Amino acid sequence: MSDVAWGVILLVAFALCHWLGIFAAIRTIMAIVGVILLGFSGFIGHIMVVIATFVAHLTDTVTGWAFGVAVPAIPVVILGIILLHDLHPKNGARKRTGIIGLALAVLIVAGATGIGALNHAASGVHSTFDSVKTSVGG
Repeated sequence: MSDVAWGVILLVAFALCHWLGIFAAIRTIMAIVGVILLGFSGFIGHIMVVIATFVAHLTDTVTGWAFGVAVPAIPVVILGIILLHDLHPKNGARKRTGIIGLALAVLIVAGATGIGALNHAASGVHSTFDSVKTSVGG
């Protein structure tokens, strides 16, 4: 199966687990990896990129107006801190954690993070996933 097919499977599994309210931390990981594997494919991928680009431009505009400098990394920093807080064993993942994971993954796929190192994270996930598929024999 292709990476895109696995991405769809992971996103469907995320949606089912979210609906049932089970496996909060695991479903967050499924959401992040699923979105990254799906990438720009199909209508959903295109819509994700349009939304992420809009959010990045909106953040640029608002921070440019308020502080005099455009900072597109603000949504990634906010989402990242909440995601790390929720995934910490002391706090425990919640229903919102999966949605935050989805939003963060969409920003990473669109390359709209404002953080150069994160913009290349999607290719790292793809190469790791390909290595796992090769090792398992898929």
